[in-house]
Amino acid sequence: MLPLASALLKVGPLRDLARRRLARVSFADRPGLREHSWGRADVHWSDGTSRTGWLRTGDASTFTTAVLSEVARRLLHGKGRPGAYTPAALFGASLAEACGGQFLLDGQPDHLDGQPDHVDGRPDHLERG
Repeated sequence: MLPLASALLKVGPLRDLARRRLARVSFADRPGLREHSWGRADVHWSDGTSRTGWLRTGDASTFTTAVLSEVARRLLHGKGRPGAYTPAALFGASLAEACGGQFLLDGQPDHLDGQPDHVDGRPDHLERG
């Protein structure tokens, strides 16, 4: 089916007709499905304390774009270090917070400040759950 459609769309008038038809397609606006997007993580501190953590963001697409922009900004300002890292491993939990994310922890003890210090592969890091 696809090879036939590809061959037909090589014909100029048919391609133009298809383009005009596709340009007229409209979709009804729909409200967002939910107010927040969520990510689950197991959060570990260097003292051995562990909790289930949640990262709450707004719209996932907006958050992703903000993270990419923030990583680029930090790298341009020389805040990276040599090696291959994920953005979270390179910049830690502060990256998500700088982009509008909020960490929520289940059963958070009073002696913890709410976020782990590092997200860089050491024992005190976020692990994808």
